[in-house]
Amino acid sequence: MSALDECDEYPLQIGARQYLISTASTATIDHQRLADLAVQTSVPGDVSVFVASIDVSSPGIRRYLEHLRASGVDAVAVVFDPVTTALVHEGHHLIESQRQLGIPVHVPDPAALPGDAAHRHIPVTTDAQRTTPGQAAGHRLVSDSAAEQHRHWQRLIDAVTAQGPSPALLSALPRSAPGSDLAVHLAVPYALQGNLPGLSVAEELLSSLAPVTPATLEGALRGTFQRIEPAVLAGEFDHGNASAMLAHGWLADRSPAWFWLYRDPAGELRWLDPRPGAESVSPARLVTTVDGIPSLDGDESPLAALLEQADTTALLIDADNNAYTPKRQTPAAAEPAHVPAAGTTRLSDHTVLVGAWYQDGKYAANASSLEAYTGPATIIAVKVRHEILKDFDPVGNRYFSRKVLQRGLAERFTATLARTDTARIAFLTETAPELESLALSLGASVVSARAGADVGTFAVRAPGGSFEEVYQALGNGVWETAHAGATPPPVLPEPLRELVFAPTWPEAQLRYQQHAETFRDPMTLESLSAYRAAASDIAGRHDLPVRFEDRTITAFELLVRTGIDAPASSVAQPDATAAQQFPTDPVVPQEREPSVDFLFGYLTDRPLTAEAEAAGSLPAATIWLRALVGHVVGGTLTPDDLLTLMRAKGELDAERAHRQPGDREVLRGYASVIAALNELVSSADPPAVPTAAATTPLTAEWLTDRLREAGDCFTGQDRVVLLGLAKSYQAHWPERADTVQSILDWITDCH
Repeated sequence: MSALDECDEYPLQIGARQYLISTASTATIDHQRLADLAVQTSVPGDVSVFVASIDVSSPGIRRYLEHLRASGVDAVAVVFDPVTTALVHEGHHLIESQRQLGIPVHVPDPAALPGDAAHRHIPVTTDAQRTTPGQAAGHRLVSDSAAEQHRHWQRLIDAVTAQGPSPALLSALPRSAPGSDLAVHLAVPYALQGNLPGLSVAEELLSSLAPVTPATLEGALRGTFQRIEPAVLAGEFDHGNASAMLAHGWLADRSPAWFWLYRDPAGELRWLDPRPGAESVSPARLVTTVDGIPSLDGDESPLAALLEQADTTALLIDADNNAYTPKRQTPAAAEPAHVPAAGTTRLSDHTVLVGAWYQDGKYAANASSLEAYTGPATIIAVKVRHEILKDFDPVGNRYFSRKVLQRGLAERFTATLARTDTARIAFLTETAPELESLALSLGASVVSARAGADVGTFAVRAPGGSFEEVYQALGNGVWETAHAGATPPPVLPEPLRELVFAPTWPEAQLRYQQHAETFRDPMTLESLSAYRAAASDIAGRHDLPVRFEDRTITAFELLVRTGIDAPASSVAQPDATAAQQFPTDPVVPQEREPSVDFLFGYLTDRPLTAEAEAAGSLPAATIWLRALVGHVVGGTLTPDDLLTLMRAKGELDAERAHRQPGDREVLRGYASVIAALNELVSSADPPAVPTAAATTPLTAEWLTDRLREAGDCFTGQDRVVLLGLAKSYQAHWPERADTVQSILDWITDCH
């Protein structure tokens, strides 16, 4: 199985579709006897994983096995005695092993199980496509929740066979099983339509107790989960194209949530949420956005609020239970031309909307005042939204609710505050202490609607003020009072402001070229440095509820400084040698300083010269990056300046706003690797740990902390490129070669 072979951390193959979890406990066993035992042991499923009886309590082994099954591998544990190399038959030991390992366990002798475990003993007869000739029926011991899922499915099949599909069957759905099993979500379309296009329920689902994974859902429904805007989803239901939708999102505590929206026979929209503690079936309603198109309002349902999150994905199903992709991926109304930050909308030159606003929601009550404002400040109007999290109290044996600010809202609000260079007024649709604290700390005044007070009551607070003024309606008096108390942020002179607020790097380069003489004036650099210092003060504050860092302002300062200081002999393009190398080779040192045009070339992935393109087949972005590292090892660019450029690439407002949810953060991942390498070669005492052989590996905690933005975002090609960059550092700083090797190992290791 490829999933087992991908990371050679635990498994050792001992037979056909049979693996041993190799640990210190199994180091002295007779492997030939174990191989003979594997031949004699017939277990249905994709693979059988042999686990020594003294290892069943290992948390690492449990995590590994759960990862296998979450990846779609039908794995069954086979517990054996490492001393006698014989299968464990004792019933109570097998029950405890199943509880510890978390996956089905092979039962050699079902008669040995105690009577109270009968409901967890599932005989499984496999079909010819999934077994070798002559393989007999197998027996598995599963968890209580998995056994309940199995019994429910049998009852559901019987009901659909006897009565036909019906939404009435949804009321009897069980709550979601803990862990990664999503079987209940196949029950929904089966109950509604009586079939699953890509899966035989009776023959395939019940014959295997492998957990239903997202991949299983996609295969059964013959579709792919993708990001679809709430307005597009609502439009599909509004036009009668969709009969149901399955969505996957993340709650504020990063726990997953899977839920349904479907239309019942009476034409009414319904939410279905099988999570424990949640309301199972509840009504849904379409609303109208500020652009005049149907959508779903998160104020009315926490599930609709989840659909507004950028990382929520969905799968639409038509009347025949077939998944389909809507023809339009964005709402019908055109997007605003100016997007100041991802997740915001510019209503006018003076008002920015943050969050999800709808015509028949709180927006309607405040729209005329927001739209009519033409004062000197910028109103940042936040549709305050909270999420209700369900937590379980094991002492009281009950679920309880707690309210938290919608995930991502504070970050979008902070980014908008920091990227607005006029006096700022934060308008909040309801009281939100976290957002008020952010706004006041950054010099903005706050106007907030008071929940529970008379309709139309608004409180105004200014930075540093101890009191608030209360108004009975929004109007010029409110905005004038708020503007008078706001602290203006640092102001950039034109055309420097145009440069710093460019939406993309190609546009920034065009603006730089149009005013190049102005940007070569040292006074311009002084103004930009002062502005950057103010931005750094915000980024360095630890008293704010949300951290914000402008990843681009330091790059603009570097560009302006390079335009002033770079000599006439500086280079503007990578030379042909950079294109001729293999990506794993150390880079060629570059001894001529890069020009500002060169730096813009990297930030914009400018096409190479014909000579460079003819010299090799590496992508232009890779050649630009390797050329920059060549300037670092050649002493014509500092490691910090390299990191500044890498952290800024792809980070301007329009570039971030047009990213697709779920896109890999490759550029940020690259920058985190370079940041770690810079720290290693610049530190007087690199964070190494002594071993018996030599001072070599970095601690796992250090690597995890420094490379958290890299995560799993790299492809094999990315790792090849990073390998060449790390080797370049290793060759240029030989005194740090052993420590840098830890980064090399991390790059080539499986994550």
